[in-house]
Amino acid sequence: MSERFTVKSARLREIEPAVLYRLLALREEVFHGEQSITELDLDGRDLEEGTLLLWQEESANPGVPLSHIRLMTGGEQVRIGRLAVREDFRRHRLGGTLMRAALDAAGQHAPGRDVHIAAQAHLVKWYLGMGYVSVGEEFMEAGIPHVPMVYPAAR
Repeated sequence: MSERFTVKSARLREIEPAVLYRLLALREEVFHGEQSITELDLDGRDLEEGTLLLWQEESANPGVPLSHIRLMTGGEQVRIGRLAVREDFRRHRLGGTLMRAALDAAGQHAPGRDVHIAAQAHLVKWYLGMGYVSVGEEFMEAGIPHVPMVYPAAR
């Protein structure tokens, strides 16, 4: 990845309020504005001790997130979710870079554990290309078809 973009990560309590506000605004823009999801985004999971938020900023514009993802290591399953990339930066491969950063963080914070996702069905091939495997049937979540997938710990 070029030095143009920087990956950041922190627990919720460690994030500067203005950056946190912009992260949540990005999630709202993508999930509610673009995807018309009616379920609440703020589900309390961001507050959990085992949750790490990751995002990317443009080096020339620090404090302004362009992408976001959430890694949760505190439950029965290690989960990655809430991937959102600002629309005008989707051609810069930020989603893939951020997903790989979340997998690396999962390996550090929860070594030896599979990583689970609920992939939007139209992105299954993209996730397969990263090494995820499908582990179940398509289901509806937030009005969007999803497929359960796992990134195996033995990678």
